[in-house]
Amino acid sequence: MVLSRLGDKLPCVDIFVCTADPRSEPPSLVVSAVLSVMAYSYPADKLSVYLSDDGCSALTFYALWERSRFAKLAAILQETQHRAEESYKEMTERIDSAALLGKVPEEIKAMHKGFYECDSSEVTSQNHQPIIQVVYLSSLVAQTLLGLAPTTLAPNLLGLAPTTLAQTLLQHRRFGEGNFSILLSRYCSVLFGHGKIELPLQLGYCIYGLWAPSSLPTLYYVIVPSLGLLKGIPLFPEVITSPWSITFVYVSAATYIYSLYEALGSGVSLRGWWNGQRMWIIKRTTSYLFAMIDTVSRLLGLSAMAFAITPKVTDEDQSRRYEQELMEFGASSTSPELVIVAATALLSLVCLAGGLSRVVASGCGSTSCLSAFGLQFVLCGALAAANVPVYEAMLLRKDRGRMAFGVSVAACFGLVLPACLIWVNVF
Repeated sequence: MVLSRLGDKLPCVDIFVCTADPRSEPPSLVVSAVLSVMAYSYPADKLSVYLSDDGCSALTFYALWERSRFAKLAAILQETQHRAEESYKEMTERIDSAALLGKVPEEIKAMHKGFYECDSSEVTSQNHQPIIQVVYLSSLVAQTLLGLAPTTLAPNLLGLAPTTLAQTLLQHRRFGEGNFSILLSRYCSVLFGHGKIELPLQLGYCIYGLWAPSSLPTLYYVIVPSLGLLKGIPLFPEVITSPWSITFVYVSAATYIYSLYEALGSGVSLRGWWNGQRMWIIKRTTSYLFAMIDTVSRLLGLSAMAFAITPKVTDEDQSRRYEQELMEFGASSTSPELVIVAATALLSLVCLAGGLSRVVASGCGSTSCLSAFGLQFVLCGALAAANVPVYEAMLLRKDRGRMAFGVSVAACFGLVLPACLIWVNVF
C-alpha cells in the first residue's frame, strides 16, 4: 500500500550485508541474507545491495557468483516456481560442498577473474581492492523463493538465532556496547530525538542504551545480599516488623507477576518464561558488564574497538542438545563470561547453604530469622534455583555441552572461595 502510494517519492536506499569469516558465517547463509534483502517490496531502481566481505574469501565470492548465475536463471523461470526452487536447492548444495572442501573448484575459478584476485598472495583481509560481482534478481522471484509472496503457501523466512550460550553472550555484548555508545553520543534518543519524537518514545529507546550500565546494580543484587546472608548481616527491612519491607515485596511481586502474565499471554510456556529470567541474569552479569567496560575503555583511549563474529555454525550434537532444551556451555570454552556465570551460581549456592547452617547453629527463633533474613533467603534461593542448569553442567553432565572443568576450577578457587573467606574473616 505504501509502495503504490509513495513509490515515486521513496528515497534511494543502500543496504550493506557484512561478513568476515566463512568458517563462522557459512557463505550460503550470507548470500541468503542478500537474497532476503533483495526480496523487499521496494522500487528496484532505488534499492542497492552490497556484500562487504572483510575476510576477502574466495568461498564467499563463489557463493555470490552462484547467486548471480541463479538470478539470471530465476528470471527465466519466474512463472515456474517448482523449477526455480529446485535450482535454488542445487545451487545451495554446490555452495555448501565448496565450503566443506574449503576451496573453490578449479574449473569454476577459470570462469571469473575475481577468484584469482581473492587467492592472490598480495591480498589480505586488511588490504584488498574491491572485487565486484553484480547480482540482479527481481523482488517477485525472491519473494516467491522465500515464501513471502501472497500466492504461495510456503512458510515465511525464518531468522537465525543463537543456539549456544557463548553465541548469545557474544551477540548481546555487541548489542550492549553499540547501544551504550549511542547513549553517550550526540545521537542519544533524548538529545537527538528532542522535538522529533515524543518523550515516552525517547525514554523507550533509552532502555536499550542502559543495558550495559544495568549490569552494575544487577551484580550488586546477585553478590552483596548473598554475602550478607553468609555473614549474618541483614540488608533489607524486617519482613514482619518494618512497613518498608512492603515496598520491596510489592515491586518484586508486581514485576514478575506482570512479566509472567505477558509471557503466558504471548504463547510462552512457564518453563520458557523461567529460562528467560535466567538468561536475563546471565546477560546482565556478563555480556552487559563487558560491554560497559569495553565502551568506557574505548572512550578513555585505553583500548581500541574490537571486532568479534558470532559463529553461525552448529554441529549435529549441538542441534540435538538444543532440541532437548539443554544449555550449551561448550566443554572446550574457557571464556571469562562463563567463569562469571559459574562463579555467581556457586556463590548463591554456597551463601544459601551457609545462611541456613548459621540459622541452625545459632538456634534463633524461626519468626525472628524470617523477619530479619526473609528477603535475603528468598533472593538467594531464587538465584540458586535459576542456576540449576549451571550446577548440572558443572557437576553432572558428561556431554560436550557441559561446563569446562577449567572454568569450574577458576570460578570456585579463583573467585568464590577467596571472596567468601575474605568477607567472613575481614569484614
